[in-house]
Amino acid sequence: MGAPDRPVSSQQIVALAVVLVVTSAMSTGPLGVGTAEGASATTIEGTPHLNASAPDARLDPGATGTVTVTLTNDATYDDNGTTHPPEARERAGEARSVSVALDDESAPLTVETGNRSAGTIADGETATQAFDVVVDEDAPAGTYDLTVETEYRHAERVTYESVADGEYAYNESVVTRTETDTVTVEIEPQAQFAVTNLTHDVPLGGEGTVALSVTNVGSANVSEATVSLASGDADLSVGSGGASSSANVGSWAANETKTLTYRASTADSAVQREYPLDATVEYTDGDGARQSDGEQIGLEPIDRTEFPVVALDHDVPRGGEGTLTVSLTNGAPTTITEVGVTASAPDSTVTIGDSPQGTTAVAAWAPNETREFTFRVQTDGGAVERPYPVELGIEYTDRDDNANSVTEVLAFTPADPERFAIDLADHDVPEAGAGTATLSLENQRSTGVSDVSVRVTADDGAVSVGGDGSTAASSALGSLTGGERESVPVRVATSADAIDRDYPLTVEVRYTDADNDVNTQTETLQFGPGDREQFAIESIDHDVPRDGIGTVTVVAENTAGEDLDDVTVTLSTAESAFFVGAEGSRSGAASAAEWEESATRRFTYRVGTSGAAVDREYPFDISFEYTDAENSAGTYTADAAIRPQSDPRFVVESVDHDVAIGSTGRVQLTLRNDGPVDASEAILTASAESDAMFVGTGGSEPVEVQGVSLDPPEQGSPTAQAYVGDWPVGENRTVTLRAGFGESAIVRNYVTSLSIDYENARGDAMPQRTRSVGIRPLPAQQFAYDRVESDLHVGEEGTLVANVTNRANRTVDGLVVTAASQDQNVNFYNARSTVGELAAGESATVRYRVGITAEAERGTRVFELSARYRGSRDDRHETDARDLLVDVGAERDAFDVAVANGSFAPGESGPFAVTITNRRNETLSNVQAKLFTDDPLGSGDDSAFVTELAPGESATLRLDLSVASGASAKTYAASMDFRFDDSRGDSELSDTYRVPVRVERESSGGLPLWLVPMGLLGGASVVGWHMGRDRLTSLVDRPPTGAESADTSASAGTAESTDAPESAETPDDTE
Repeated sequence: MGAPDRPVSSQQIVALAVVLVVTSAMSTGPLGVGTAEGASATTIEGTPHLNASAPDARLDPGATGTVTVTLTNDATYDDNGTTHPPEARERAGEARSVSVALDDESAPLTVETGNRSAGTIADGETATQAFDVVVDEDAPAGTYDLTVETEYRHAERVTYESVADGEYAYNESVVTRTETDTVTVEIEPQAQFAVTNLTHDVPLGGEGTVALSVTNVGSANVSEATVSLASGDADLSVGSGGASSSANVGSWAANETKTLTYRASTADSAVQREYPLDATVEYTDGDGARQSDGEQIGLEPIDRTEFPVVALDHDVPRGGEGTLTVSLTNGAPTTITEVGVTASAPDSTVTIGDSPQGTTAVAAWAPNETREFTFRVQTDGGAVERPYPVELGIEYTDRDDNANSVTEVLAFTPADPERFAIDLADHDVPEAGAGTATLSLENQRSTGVSDVSVRVTADDGAVSVGGDGSTAASSALGSLTGGERESVPVRVATSADAIDRDYPLTVEVRYTDADNDVNTQTETLQFGPGDREQFAIESIDHDVPRDGIGTVTVVAENTAGEDLDDVTVTLSTAESAFFVGAEGSRSGAASAAEWEESATRRFTYRVGTSGAAVDREYPFDISFEYTDAENSAGTYTADAAIRPQSDPRFVVESVDHDVAIGSTGRVQLTLRNDGPVDASEAILTASAESDAMFVGTGGSEPVEVQGVSLDPPEQGSPTAQAYVGDWPVGENRTVTLRAGFGESAIVRNYVTSLSIDYENARGDAMPQRTRSVGIRPLPAQQFAYDRVESDLHVGEEGTLVANVTNRANRTVDGLVVTAASQDQNVNFYNARSTVGELAAGESATVRYRVGITAEAERGTRVFELSARYRGSRDDRHETDARDLLVDVGAERDAFDVAVANGSFAPGESGPFAVTITNRRNETLSNVQAKLFTDDPLGSGDDSAFVTELAPGESATLRLDLSVASGASAKTYAASMDFRFDDSRGDSELSDTYRVPVRVERESSGGLPLWLVPMGLLGGASVVGWHMGRDRLTSLVDRPPTGAESADTSASAGTAESTDAPESAETPDDTE
């Protein structure tokens, strides 16, 4: 029997755990727990196999696509014929951390996607990865193998052992493995089109043919193909004058080239450059889908076909008819057909045939062939001796059935004709009656003419020709030989409206010459009806300018042979550029109540012109209305012509000024009245056209020039005006204006507009005249300051000396240089230093008296110097301040004090002499010295007075000093101070000075007897004193300090300045 089942103890469980831990530590793979039958350690081996495939991998040339790779794991196992737990088999067969790469080296494409991660692929499972690819444009159609490389980790050996009922511990041996496989992609055939050739004969301004060769450079055949050609420019048309044209191709095999022909034309405005054309192929691909492919090409038109004029011959006269023959050469490269050559005359004086143009046709015209074209040409009587243009329009069809046209321009000069001499030989036509006018007609040609006819026409309603009321009459003369003369009588009548003046008669002679050309000649003759002149115009004078107002004076004589009453004389014109009297009126009247026979009268009219008037004569009528002696009303009209004078002009003669940048001044303008009108009440206005310049700004006083007064303008006024007054023609006027330039101005001409308002001598307002002048500012006035010198000290007055230099190119006058400081401890006693005149480039010295207060500190101070001056026109200007750096010295004593006599014996009194020296750089006056003493010193007279001390000057003061009898022999200190007035009269009190006083003992001849013991004692003291002196000498040999230094100084006879008087006692060495 077997042992009975016993429960597992806790000790056993712990032991099992220890075994598992140790086993796990010794294994080479991860440990897992599963369930299975059996409890012994077992091993299973497996190998994953990843098979790659790419179903439906179809791509197009030049396109972007996706290749989807499918990986399938088909693992193999070595299980030794044992049934293993499913987990063990799964572990041995799975591929872990799968990385997939697709290689494009063997195919005409580029893989854009890098390595892809597929994770874990179990046995029997699949995974897909997508790769983006770009196919080459020229990739041939076909199938291509792409390499698929996979890398993964897998457990090649899995060992497991049962650890409990149905649970296992696993140990794996993991390795990395790489597999390589291939997938197949297919690049499908595709059509692609390219323009391989373009030829054309499309000319500028004409029509031609475009031959377009297009090749299917792809690998696919297409069907239902069409090729369209479209123009992107209005100067180039395709087809029948449109923007595009299409050609049907149908089927189109790969690598096949099709040549297509299109008709194209360019406009007359086309130029020699390349014009864009869009070629587009539309087709149906193998899948039945409509596709398109396009390309832009360029077409540059060829030169226009020329038909050069080889020869030109004509016999066309002025005012007659003839033939014009022109020889042209065909400049086209091929034979042209349906040629039409049309001659047209742009000038109305010339007629081609019976109209302004004539046409000649040619069926065919070979290249370089020259042909003659003859046209009948006629000129009218207005033709003159000058070239007249004739345009030859050549229209033709080329060999490609293109319709083209070219225009050639030639010119001919009509010949001087052999004319008829036409004159009015005589007439007896009276006013308000009929008569005969006899014409003389002479054939001046060398050859005879036939079919001669003469037509006379009256151009005035007061004249009739032929029958009553008729305006024309004709006469046939037949033939006239060369040089033959013929008289032609014509009946002419005038109505009651006719007056004593010439009336025109137009005579037209029509004939046929020897060449059978029909010619005409027209002449205009004048005749005057019977003498019935009522008034004679003696003179017409005027001063009317163009675009202005003047007067017209008419002087007329009464030639009616009787006195006339109520005469009205009207001056009128139909010209719109003139007015008479008021503006807009075309007439003005003057009157004379009575006008005696043969008397002369003068009539004056106000006449003006607009800006449209030009330099030519304008017709005027002078009409007379009157009452004669029989109280009958009568009229008479005379013709007159007025040529307006030139425009009124005012010329700028000169511009003179001294205005610099950043300043104001006067601008002097001199102008001349260039005529033709004397001006009055003239006013000149000046306006600046730039913000950098202004006129009429900154004035303070009126300006008077040649009697012209200019009031100072308001500040900021943009214009300035000057009253000129009367201004005769030819005279100059000079006007002075105030102007200025801002700081932003530069040295260049600034435009200033001048306008002149004026009246003529009769007070009529004339149109304003404007002129522009350039005014160039002078450079800004500048001054430089250098060579600064000073002797300034804290608590003193001193002198500041500077050098000022005129850096500008002009002399200034009245120069004053002002010094200033922003420091409140600096006082200027003369802040302005006057220089006066300073020429350009010259320098001058300026001086300032400067006071530095006691509160100031030593160091460098900033002083500001600015200049004020007067320009050449005595106007005042100021400059900006310039900084100067000036050193200020430390505060110093007012006096040097030295003791001249300072030794006294005990009990002695006498004068105490002190020498003082003025250390200031100014004269000090009313100097009061005061002596202060302490015991054992005293003074019966402790003050002294000095009237004045110049800089560096010394004075000796004598004061009273006494020494008490018990005073020790040593140096004592007395004190002194001084009260004085500076150069500006201000009173000051000095600091306290210490002065030394030396007390010395006197020597004697002997001693009283009672002093012998004292002498012995004194001898001992002397010995002690000598010993002390030796000791003192040893001390003197080293540098003195403290009181010792003070004693030594005092004994040297110098004074020490202190803040308060005190006595310094130094014990004598004998004490």
